[in-house]
Amino acid sequence: MSQDGTTIASASDDKTIKLWSRDGKLLQTLKGHNDGIDNISLSPNATVIVSSSSDGTVKLWSRDGELLQTHKQQTYKVAKIGFSSDRNFIIASNNEEKTIRLWSENGKQLRIIRGHNNAIWNIGFSPDGETIATASADHTVKLWSKGGKLLQTLKGHTGEITNASFSPDGKILVTTSYDNTIKLWSRDGKELKTLRGHHHDVTSVSFNPDGQIFATASFDKTIKIWRIDGKLLQTLKGHRDGIWNISFSPDGQILASVSPDKTVKLWSSNGKLLQTLKGHNEEVTNVAFSPDGKMIASTGADKIVKLWSRDGKELRTLNGHKDEVWGVRFSPDGQILATSDKDKTIKLWSRDGKELGTLKGHSDAVWSVVFSPDGQTLASASRDKSVILWNWKDSLDSDLNRLLGRACDWTRDYLKNNPNVSEGDKYLCDGIGAVSFITR
Repeated sequence: MSQDGTTIASASDDKTIKLWSRDGKLLQTLKGHNDGIDNISLSPNATVIVSSSSDGTVKLWSRDGELLQTHKQQTYKVAKIGFSSDRNFIIASNNEEKTIRLWSENGKQLRIIRGHNNAIWNIGFSPDGETIATASADHTVKLWSKGGKLLQTLKGHTGEITNASFSPDGKILVTTSYDNTIKLWSRDGKELKTLRGHHHDVTSVSFNPDGQIFATASFDKTIKIWRIDGKLLQTLKGHRDGIWNISFSPDGQILASVSPDKTVKLWSSNGKLLQTLKGHNEEVTNVAFSPDGKMIASTGADKIVKLWSRDGKELRTLNGHKDEVWGVRFSPDGQILATSDKDKTIKLWSRDGKELGTLKGHSDAVWSVVFSPDGQTLASASRDKSVILWNWKDSLDSDLNRLLGRACDWTRDYLKNNPNVSEGDKYLCDGIGAVSFITR
C-alpha cells in the first residue's frame, strides 16, 4: 500500500502487477515480466512502482502502467526490494550473496564498496586512476581496484587513520593517523618508514607537485614539511587551534591550511605566512585549489562553501548544504566543484558558484570526495563505512533532463497551439519530458 493509503499494489505468479484503489477498484494492470513476480514496492507518493521477478529482472513502472526501466540481475535473486524513506534511492537485497544494491532515483546503479569496519575518513585515487586508497577509523588503509575489488589491507597504525595520499608518481602512499605518526608505504603495500614529530593527532597530508616533499598537519597546531626520504625540513606555526586540512597549489608555490580557529592561512613554499583569510563563522574544515591554481575553495561547519582568489580575495559564498561541510574537490578540468556534508549529501557546483545537482546514496555523514584523474568518476567516503563511486555526469544529465522535461511539460501546448510560434519551434519539446524521465 502507498504511504498515503490510496493505492494498493499486488503481484502474482501470473507475471502481472495490479494496482487497486482503496475501495477495491482495479486501476491498472502492469505487464512485462516473463516469470512470476516475487517482490513489489510503491514509492511513498505512489508515482513509481518497482518489481523483481524470477525472470532475473528488476523493473521500474510509472503509475499509469508505462515500463520505465529494466535492470537485469541474473547473478542473484532479489529477496526484498523497496524505496528509501526519502525516495532518493531504491534498495534491493539478496540473502544468499549478503549484498545490498542501490539505484539512484533515475535508475543508475551505484557502485558501492564495503569492507571497512568503521567510518571512512578519507579517500584518494592513484595518479593513474587504477587504485583507490581509503583511510578508516578501523586503523587500516585499504587499496581497491577502480572497479571496487579489494587489493590489499595495510595495517600498522595504532589509531584512526585520517588521510591517505599517493605521491605524484604513484609509487609512494603516505598515511596520517590519530596515533601521532605518518607512515610511508610502497604501492604494493610494504611499510617503508614511520615518521614522528607531531605531538597530537595527524590529520592531513599533501604532496608538492614535484613529489620530492610533502606536508602534514596536526592538532598540535603545526604543519611539518618533510622530504620524501623522511627528513623533517621545516615546522610552520601560526594557527591558534588544531589544523584540519592542508593543500598545495598546483604549482607548489602556496600551501593552504584550515583550522577550527575559523581561518584559512596561505603559506609560501619557504614557510612564510602570506595571508590569513577570514570569512567563515565557525571552524573551517577543508580546502582545495582549482587545477589552474587561480581559485581556492574552503568548507566550514557553518554549512557554507567559500571561493577565494589566489591572492586571498573572497569571490563568493555557496549556500545550499544543510549541515557541516567536510569534503571539497575540484574536477580535473576545474569546471566542477564537489562538496559533501554531514547531512549525507554531495553537491555539485559550477566554477561560478551555481548549484548543479545533489547526489544522495549514503546513510551517514560524507567526509570526503575525490574525482578520478580522468574526471569520469566521483568517489565519496562516509561514516556509514562505505565508498560510493558515482558516474556523476549521468546524474547531472538526469537533473538537467528533469528540469528541461518539466519546462516542456508546461509549455508544450503553448508551442503546439499558439499561432504566433514558428513552425520549427512547435516541435522543440518533442520527445522531451512526459515519459522521458521519472519525476519526484
